[in-house]
This record gives sequence, structure tokens and C-alpha cells, in this order.
Amino acid sequence: KWAKAVERILEASDHYAVLGLTPEAVSADPSAPKQKYKRLALEVHPDKNKAGGAEAAFKKLNEAHETLSDSKKRREYDGRAA
Repeated sequence: KWAKAVERILEASDHYAVLGLTPEAVSADPSAPKQKYKRLALEVHPDKNKAGGAEAAFKKLNEAHETLSDSKKRREYDGRAA
């Protein structure tokens, strides 16, 4: 289960995919990134998950969370992605 979470995060194409969200979902509920982050962080934290790539997945998860949780950073990210 946890190895699949690591794999999914590492293969994600953008910050929204890392958290399993859509831009519309984040616009509708700005707390969604934090909620998803908390759940996923428990699954991929390198201290709990010994699967290969867990540390890289955790770093990618942190970056996605930091970007999508801050409305200014999210607007900048969305502007670059468009």
C-alpha cells in the first residue's frame, strides 16, 4: 500500500496530481491541500515508509503542499502551468 503511494507521487505530473486534487477542488475548498497532505505524509514519511523513493516522494509532497496551500504561490504556479 505505502509503496504504491510513493510510486504514485513520484510519477505525478504536477502538484495537483501529487496531492490527488484538481484545480477546481482546491478553488472550492482551499483547505483541501492541507487535508490531503496530512494523510499522504503519514503514508510516505521516510521514517514510517521504508520503500525505495520514500524520501524523494516526501520532498515532492512537501513542495506540492507548500505551493498549493498558499494562494499567492498557487496563482503563480497556475500561471506558469497554463
